[in-house]
Amino acid sequence: MPESCSLYLHIPFCRAKCDYCDFYSIPFQQNDRKIGGYVETLLRAVEELRARYAPLASVPSLYIGGGTPSLLGARGVAALLDGLAPILAAKTALPVTPEITIEANAESADTAFLEACRLRGVTRLSLGVQSFDAACRAGAGRRETPEGPDRAARFWTESGGSLSLDLMTGLPAQTEYLIRRDIERALALGAAHISLYALTVEEAVPLARRAETLPESGAAEGLWLAGRAALIAAGFHQYEVSNFARAAAACCRHNIRYWRMENWIGAGPSASGTLIDDETGTGLRLYYPDDLGAFLRGPVPLPLVEELDRLTLIKESILMGYRYAEGPDETLFFRRFGKRLDEVIPRALAKWPDRGERMLFLNRFLLDAFAELE
Repeated sequence: MPESCSLYLHIPFCRAKCDYCDFYSIPFQQNDRKIGGYVETLLRAVEELRARYAPLASVPSLYIGGGTPSLLGARGVAALLDGLAPILAAKTALPVTPEITIEANAESADTAFLEACRLRGVTRLSLGVQSFDAACRAGAGRRETPEGPDRAARFWTESGGSLSLDLMTGLPAQTEYLIRRDIERALALGAAHISLYALTVEEAVPLARRAETLPESGAAEGLWLAGRAALIAAGFHQYEVSNFARAAAACCRHNIRYWRMENWIGAGPSASGTLIDDETGTGLRLYYPDDLGAFLRGPVPLPLVEELDRLTLIKESILMGYRYAEGPDETLFFRRFGKRLDEVIPRALAKWPDRGERMLFLNRFLLDAFAELE
């Protein structure tokens, strides 16, 4: 039984799917009854998950992602957070107040929604921007206006909340100048945390049919490196492959738990969780299918369960841990698996002694590490 267990909730609604997105989402039609029904089912799912798998665990972090959680509106997000309040209040064993993050689209994150979040203890707002440039946004199928984030960002920072912005490199029509300009604007809005993602295009998404509009691989890599350089020059610390923070307090504690392979449970269609038995080095993967209809059928939705063996969890601990600048939690790794990392992958670590180089060339390092595990 985990001592602490973070919680992820998936809100699958989107007004329209961006042309590069392959996450699970469904078209949203504003209907208070539909939203209310989803929130009620989600809360029942959380109660069942905690009763079965983490009955006494404290909740150090909550992440509400999507999809577009701000489409819940003020009423929907208030109902969701009010329903979770008893769980989040049970924090006597925690040294700090739980971190509560919610993702939002600036067009749907109106003042009423943001105020409902603020009053119910949300600590981090994560705004999906990708680019402020109109041509880049249009080329990627982003439909809201680039002016949208200003209002939401200013409301949130003036209320004392922590602001994170998502930016993306490798978009159509993008240049190094535009990347640097996007970062300057994000900083001017008060972002203390920036996620800088390199665009990857899966075969099934609409943007794959317009591949000729995208920069070639070498140019795309240069765009991301230019963004990374601009963030570091602005005083941001790269604490994970794609994540940068102005100070340690601005790092996303919830995501750090993923990278350190600490326990979490997820609820909602396409959500997953991982629970690890420290004594045996084995665990469970709990996940819901990409199917809103199946999630809503019946009184309480139940996840599918997959057993994870020791080797699988060792690989996942290495895969996730080396995304994080500090690397895997070596004490936790030894407690679970009875071996140190330098006993498990000594040759890969000797070949890549520099921590920063391991993170920058993660795929090449992981190929060496996994080859050593076979």
